[in-house]
Amino acid sequence: MEPVSDYQPEPERRVGPTVSKDKWINHAKNKLARGYVLIVGTERRNANFYLRGKGYEMCPYDIAQAMIKQGLVVQTGKHHLGLIYELVPEVKAELQQRHRPRTPEPEPDTMETILGGLEDDEEAETEAVELEEELEEALDDEDEEEFEEEDEEFDEFDEFDEDFEDEEKD
Repeated sequence: MEPVSDYQPEPERRVGPTVSKDKWINHAKNKLARGYVLIVGTERRNANFYLRGKGYEMCPYDIAQAMIKQGLVVQTGKHHLGLIYELVPEVKAELQQRHRPRTPEPEPDTMETILGGLEDDEEAETEAVELEEELEEALDDEDEEEFEEEDEEFDEFDEFDEDFEDEEKD
């Protein structure tokens, strides 16, 4: 038996990822721009985002205080949990304008060129008609072959019926 050593390595200390104050403030501004309000506690050091239908979400108290000091939010009322703050209209308008979906509009000249090119192209129209005729002919040929195969199958049954009738006569 080997002796048990007294040395045990220290477990690695795991530290969770941290989020900078600037990122928290940007996150808070985006939430407030989407209709949330910020409720900052007066009796305790707590803050929450609130949106009717969504409920409460946590907000770090120091971030809420930093936003108040920077003038990003203004007090709009009271709540049983504290004071209600909303985003300043200028900042809200700026954020909403920045997050509008961009839909590229096609240039009218390009669309007219494409459509005009299709209308003027008589060769393409002739080719399309020829292809359509070839397709119809090929389908007709396949139909005829199928009918011929079915006729052969019926002929076999007819022979069977004739044999059966001959046996009955005997």
